[in-house]
Amino acid sequence: MIYIVVLSVVVITAAVASLLGSWHTRRDITTGRPTYLSLADRTGIWDRNELARLLGPPDKDDRYPVTPRAAATLPRRIWVRVLDSALLDTGCIVLAVVSIGLATSGSVASWCLLAPCGCYQLASWSWAAYVVVKDASWQEGESQDSEPKTPP
Repeated sequence: MIYIVVLSVVVITAAVASLLGSWHTRRDITTGRPTYLSLADRTGIWDRNELARLLGPPDKDDRYPVTPRAAATLPRRIWVRVLDSALLDTGCIVLAVVSIGLATSGSVASWCLLAPCGCYQLASWSWAAYVVVKDASWQEGESQDSEPKTPP
């Protein structure tokens, strides 16, 4: 039973973190001046050149002048649509809590509920990490907060 409780807490924590990240992104987009990271998280487009082509260049604070309505029409990568789902994250939380309840009665069904939730969270967090590392388009030696380097 202790394994179910520990794994359920991990799944719940991952799902809550995902929901909070999505909430933060949506809140930033509603300001009308979202950051590069918020737009990249919402669309799955991590290439700054592609975002600049779609939206124009960012201002000096690395924010794009995009209305929430315009941001809603931006193309979204398929993995964002599948793996960034508030409904699935909420479902994972509910099923993880139910699996704890089933584990207290000794039911094997607790594993059957928890396994898909854990797999979904593992896949979504792993894929997000992979995409960010692979596609983040900061130039070498440049951080998110620094000005882009221009050739001399």
